[in-house]
Amino acid sequence: MRPSECLRESETWKAAASGQWTAALRAHERECPVCQEVAHVTRWMTQLAVEPSESEPLLASARSLWLKSQVLANWEARERATKPIQVTSRVASIAGPLLLAGGIVSEWAQIQAWLTHFRPQWPQAWDSGGLTSGLIVSFLVLGAALIGVTMVAVHRYVSLQKRQQEQPSA
Repeated sequence: MRPSECLRESETWKAAASGQWTAALRAHERECPVCQEVAHVTRWMTQLAVEPSESEPLLASARSLWLKSQVLANWEARERATKPIQVTSRVASIAGPLLLAGGIVSEWAQIQAWLTHFRPQWPQAWDSGGLTSGLIVSFLVLGAALIGVTMVAVHRYVSLQKRQQEQPSA
């Protein structure tokens, strides 16, 4: 985005494209940042539009094309070979936390008995409803779900980063 426009911008563009400058316009171009930018971009675009010289090849060499095709083929083969591993990893990152939460809920009574060995006064708290309320189970399930979502998000981020690093630029 340019800070301002200049009334002599179109004159500068025509002069830069044709190479025919007047002394007054050249002096103005040296003083005006907008016209300097227009002249610079116009010269660059004009050079870009010039056809390549005889010494520059129009096409890439057969060797470089062959090497690029080999790199691409190897990359695609590696992607096909690792696809089952990626799918299994995604399924495991989702199913693992869900199975953990289900196991905690289904075995809650045995977990309480196991915890009683560490603190014998806990059964009184459980009997009074302090620890057996649905709130604790809800927090455990919520915690397992959050761990699962975090694992899935981290897995997706890491796999996208790897894919971007490994993808050949064709």
